[in-house]
Amino acid sequence: MKKLLFLLLLTPFFTSQAQVIFEEDFDNIPGSTAGGAGTYAFPSGWTLANVDNLTTSTSVAYINDAWERREDFITGVGDSCAFSTSWYVPAGTANDWMWTPAIALPASSKLSWRGFAPDPSFLDGYEVRIMTTPPTGSTGNIGNMITSSTVLFSTTAEANSWTTHEVNLSAYSGQTVYIGFRNNSTDKFVLLIDDIVVSQVVSNDISITSINTIPEYTQIPFMFSQNVTTPGATLLNSGLNVLTSPKLNVEIEDEFGMVIYSDSVSYMDSLWSTQSIYLSTQSFSPASEGTYIIHYRASMNETDNDNSNDTMSSVSFNISDTVYARDNGVITQTLGIGAGNGGYMGQDFYIKSPVYASSISLQYSKGYTGEPFAAVIWNMNTGIPDTIVASTDTLYYPNDSAMFYTINMNTPNGAILLDTGYYAVTVIEFDSTLSVALSGDIFTSGHTWVNWPTNPLGTWANNEDFGFSSSYVLRLNIADPCISFVLDSMATPATCATCADGSATITPTGGFPPYSYIWDTGDTTASIFYLLPGTYNVTVTDSLGCMQTASVTILNSVDIENHLLSVSVFPNPSNGDFTVHCTDISSSGALLEIYDVSGKLVHSELMLKEEIMIKGLASGVYNMQIKSDNEIITRKILIQ
Repeated sequence: MKKLLFLLLLTPFFTSQAQVIFEEDFDNIPGSTAGGAGTYAFPSGWTLANVDNLTTSTSVAYINDAWERREDFITGVGDSCAFSTSWYVPAGTANDWMWTPAIALPASSKLSWRGFAPDPSFLDGYEVRIMTTPPTGSTGNIGNMITSSTVLFSTTAEANSWTTHEVNLSAYSGQTVYIGFRNNSTDKFVLLIDDIVVSQVVSNDISITSINTIPEYTQIPFMFSQNVTTPGATLLNSGLNVLTSPKLNVEIEDEFGMVIYSDSVSYMDSLWSTQSIYLSTQSFSPASEGTYIIHYRASMNETDNDNSNDTMSSVSFNISDTVYARDNGVITQTLGIGAGNGGYMGQDFYIKSPVYASSISLQYSKGYTGEPFAAVIWNMNTGIPDTIVASTDTLYYPNDSAMFYTINMNTPNGAILLDTGYYAVTVIEFDSTLSVALSGDIFTSGHTWVNWPTNPLGTWANNEDFGFSSSYVLRLNIADPCISFVLDSMATPATCATCADGSATITPTGGFPPYSYIWDTGDTTASIFYLLPGTYNVTVTDSLGCMQTASVTILNSVDIENHLLSVSVFPNPSNGDFTVHCTDISSSGALLEIYDVSGKLVHSELMLKEEIMIKGLASGVYNMQIKSDNEIITRKILIQ
């Protein structure tokens, strides 16, 4: 099956400051587009030759000539480009040509263009040829296009992100030439060509031709953002002279325009004319949630004669609190099954470490008043959705309007634990045809899913198998399972200052047993004994790898006059308002401190009386400590 891959990559095209001899970006071509794809006018003066004259697959029927012009529906519909295909029925080898009009070349000229093969499993290759006589090929007829032309460039597989190529044309200085692009692939998918430019070459010019993609998700939960991307780019010597020490400079900005990452890397050798080099800096791990954009700049020791092609930027990406998404919120179309016998539609997400799935958010472009809707999560142990592991609550459309919903998981604690791996999140089509919103950003081949009882493909398939290269506005909301993991401590004082008869016990709650314990004494049990007065530290790890640390103070019962603080909290759990009761407070009072699960102090006050009221804590799990003289009492607080 043919698939499309959309990578989140902004690859702007730059026109050299040198004189442009010829340029074609396939945009703003006069003529009607009312007939849709396959009917757009091609630039005037070009020669198209469908030499193979084979029948294209119905999935790419919009390419009904050697090459077609249409919107780049894969990476940005605002830009048009030239499309060719090698997907035929029956399978065959493409022999499809497009030739430029005649171009008179001055001295020291070059050709540049951008190419893109969308499907990583079916990458089309092609040739770029040059000839000094007009091409005579036509439908089913090769003419002089092989015998009178010379190969300038050839690849068996174009890159699956927009990539700039350059060829030096100095050997043809002073001549009038025609430049041809020939798709010669066998049974692949489609090939896109754009931004064809012939220009004079300057002496010194370093340029960026492509940059690394960022992850395939538009929103990434912070807990999955470690090493979220490694900035890198390909630098090209676009000038005539040899360049020394080309450098890639990278800055990452947050949504406030603040530079929060800066790094550079140099190529410690010379870069010859038309030679390229890939350079990358250190990986980036955001320190906080937010929206980020990566800026790339190329530099060199020599004075750059053309600065217009030195920079490039990624599109922005978001590090969220809990949201995992493949869409950018911009609805491009809607999709449903409509077979009338049920089915599922959705997309998968990769879980890097165990998490709770708490809810699913989705956008319907149409409702059906009183009809049910719900979503489910599937295991993907076999590479496709295979077994349902959890479902949401079943809700009912309140009206027929478009609406964005968040549906809680239908489990006793309102969440389901997901281990590391891929999971498919799908909506259910009960009987009424779904109208699920689709978004072009970010579509990634092989990660959308659809199935229903009478599916003609017989099993789970991808959106692209039915001609839809879009992601669903369907998001997975997660929670860190470590957030509820807390430690309670209990200490038995030693009977004297030099008596090694104290003990300490740690009780973990909210985690996933079994637990492992590491005390600073070297002990590995929940309780330790024969302790002198002092403070002892322990780290507890649960089976998911969640870690918590605690300190237990062993007192001298003689010094504290044989009594300890007595602490109680009620109600606990609470709605954020609760009372702390503490007896036997010394005359100097007791310090009450409350910490959230990240260790941040959220409340602090001195207790001078036995009972105080705490109000307004947000939902979550907290650790409360009460400190008085040599004594520390710890309690877990749960706010619902």
